[in-house]
Amino acid sequence: MYMNSYLFIFILSSLLYGLVLTIPNIPSAYADKIIFRFETVPVNTKIIVDNIIYTTPVEFRWDRWSEHKVTLPEHISIDESSRYSLVSWSDLYKDSNRSIVADYDKDGDSTITYRIYYEKQYRLLVLLDDAREEWHYAGSLASIEVESIKVIDGQSRLVFSSWISSDHSRVLSDSSRLTVIMDEGLVIKPVYGKQYYLSVSASNDSAIVLGSGWYYEGAKAKIACISDDFHVWSIKDAVAEDIDYTSPITTLTVDRPYTIECILKDKKDKEEGMIREQVLPAQLSRLIVLTSYGASLKDDYAPYNSLVNINAKDVVQIDEHNENRYVFTDWSEGLMKDSINNVVLVDRDPKVVVANYKKQHSVYINGKHHGWYDEGSNVEFRCPKPDSSEDVKYEFLSWKGIDNATQETLNITVDRAYELSCSWKELYRVSIISPYKVEGSGFYEKGSHAIIYAKESIDLGLGRSAQFIGFRGDVVSDDNIIDIIVDKPYRIVALWREDSTQQYIVITVLASSVVAAALMYSTGIRRYGRRESIP
Repeated sequence: MYMNSYLFIFILSSLLYGLVLTIPNIPSAYADKIIFRFETVPVNTKIIVDNIIYTTPVEFRWDRWSEHKVTLPEHISIDESSRYSLVSWSDLYKDSNRSIVADYDKDGDSTITYRIYYEKQYRLLVLLDDAREEWHYAGSLASIEVESIKVIDGQSRLVFSSWISSDHSRVLSDSSRLTVIMDEGLVIKPVYGKQYYLSVSASNDSAIVLGSGWYYEGAKAKIACISDDFHVWSIKDAVAEDIDYTSPITTLTVDRPYTIECILKDKKDKEEGMIREQVLPAQLSRLIVLTSYGASLKDDYAPYNSLVNINAKDVVQIDEHNENRYVFTDWSEGLMKDSINNVVLVDRDPKVVVANYKKQHSVYINGKHHGWYDEGSNVEFRCPKPDSSEDVKYEFLSWKGIDNATQETLNITVDRAYELSCSWKELYRVSIISPYKVEGSGFYEKGSHAIIYAKESIDLGLGRSAQFIGFRGDVVSDDNIIDIIVDKPYRIVALWREDSTQQYIVITVLASSVVAAALMYSTGIRRYGRRESIP
């Protein structure tokens, strides 16, 4: 039995019409819906659409001209020290909230995809009096600075010592300005040491007193009163248990600020309590004071068993350009060996006392004085290039002023003064936002050319394709190949239109062929009649 030809045509037409309705991006008078897809990169998250919570990726079919409110989280928590932060939508929209009116895009497409881009951040928590919390993108540099000295009052203060992690597991830096690479969450705190001021004076100007200054809490301070008229020490409004009040040179433990006075015998006590003896030449002994670099500071005679004050310079410049110098370290002997103002006891034999110095050399980097360094010391220098950021980075090129230096970190055994210069190149990031492949993104040296290339058409399969429209953002062009001079960071958006024309042609040809075949079949039956099947 043969099927009625008109019934056959009706069934084929219905099947083809159903196929057309199931193909995406074909506008139809019977299906005037706009498809919206929302994707988050690189993680999925909650999205609120019209006050209903969904999880990305998610797709909606909305009536044309309907309005919808979309809300995304600005931050997606990973743990207490890391998160993802919203950077932008694929159309460069920045906020986490927006209203969308459903309509075809400017190219007539009924399927619209929004990609929302997130980037990872790490927390930097600084434990100060008021904790400071900062979030930084992964791989970026974070800098934090605190006061090097906190004044409590005129006689007490806190002095910065180091940065440490909150669990005391590691010391990060001994500089009050800290710069770290944010490749993990950090909880840090500055460590301060408490200092007290010791004020040491004498009851009149005839005595020489030593020991005034700032000392860390718990330190031992050495004080001295150089005078033949020394009588006793006096401490104002306090008592120090470990001080020898009757010794002209003594120590005490610094546990608070102290005001200490050297009390001298008055004239009457001196006349009544001292026996004047004429100092004979036989009672004198020679005292010679030299420096370790060969200079003579003193060559004189003094009464034996007497205390003599000797002095040395703290710093001695070697050359007129101030590039090399000697720095005092200590004395070969004496009661105040670590001070430039020393006291020695002269005995019967001639005495030679040496002021020891170390030689230092100056180092300049890129015209700025970097510091003084001991001769023979091994020192590491880093090229002082600027801090890199997400869109700008700096790459080391070379050192000048020293031979065979090819690395950013430079190790020198200091044997002379150095004038060094370090050079680097500046690179800018060219970022491309596109749902399909576009070549040319990356970092480029400042002033160089970047070629940005997108295919004019990309085959999506099943007769569908993506047609390139143009570039927008920091560059506006409808050409699929552009050449830019990279003089700043660039953010470029590639625009595309999905095209189903070839799909329509295939379906139309297929439908026409089927209809034509059916008509020919029907015509043949009318002309020749039905044939009975052969048994």
